Amino acid sequence: MKPNRPPGGGQPGHRARCTTASYPGGPGPSTHPTVYVAAPLGADRHPRYLRALDGIRSLIPGAHLVEGVRAFRGNGDWRRRWPEVLAGVDLVVVVPGPRGVVGAGVLAEVADAAARRVPVRVWDGDGIRPLGGAVLRFARRADPRKLARMEVR
Repeated sequence: MKPNRPPGGGQPGHRARCTTASYPGGPGPSTHPTVYVAAPLGADRHPRYLRALDGIRSLIPGAHLVEGVRAFRGNGDWRRRWPEVLAGVDLVVVVPGPRGVVGAGVLAEVADAAARRVPVRVWDGDGIRPLGGAVLRFARRADPRKLARMEVR
């Protein structure tokens, strides 16, 4: 399969999928990139999250996944260790929670990765899409765990 081409050779109606060779700044198909999976706390209890992990593994074979929801023991641990973790990451993939919800922590991880020029993509349930195709709709109630809804277009 050619990089950035969906199964079926790019048939009409299919959207391109990201592979190690197709994301800008990617390490290429011969290496094993470290992919940080940014998701809201509690998202790992939902089947959608497990499907996303399987999908990321199939789209980026050999990738080492670092799951943000499992990598830290709490907010203090995240604040201390996040810069060190980010320094070893080749790609960030955001996996929004149910109904597309993301919190302040995920948004901070996206901003930090972008500032370090680490590519950021979004899992949309079918593949990995560019972050530029995502729309944020901020919640009316101030809850840092449910700050916005992320929709991929």
